[in-house]
Amino acid sequence: PFPFPFAQLISLTIFVLMLTFPVVAAKFVEDMSWAMVFTWVSTSGYFMLCEVASEMEQPFGDDETDLPLLGYQEEFDRELSALVHAVSDVPPGPNPAMPVHMLKVRDVMEPAVWLPT
Repeated sequence: PFPFPFAQLISLTIFVLMLTFPVVAAKFVEDMSWAMVFTWVSTSGYFMLCEVASEMEQPFGDDETDLPLLGYQEEFDRELSALVHAVSDVPPGPNPAMPVHMLKVRDVMEPAVWLPT
């Protein structure tokens, strides 16, 4: 799905960055060791970003980093079979003890939380 010429252009651009960034870093940083550190961190960051993008480009397949589509489908099938079960059509009935429980909760909570009755 990702155009091959565009991927090649990105690779070429990263390669040009790898060649030109040391010159720019040496121009703006006085200490050569810091220039090498900045060059290594920035170019390796771009290479890592490119590698992650290429791994995410094709998320479907049998690789270790691909999505577990078979597991997703099995879970979806279980959820659908639970929806067509006879028990799922029966609505729950009222609980006669509910007002008593609500009074106990109201007594425990702060009075400012409840509206006056």
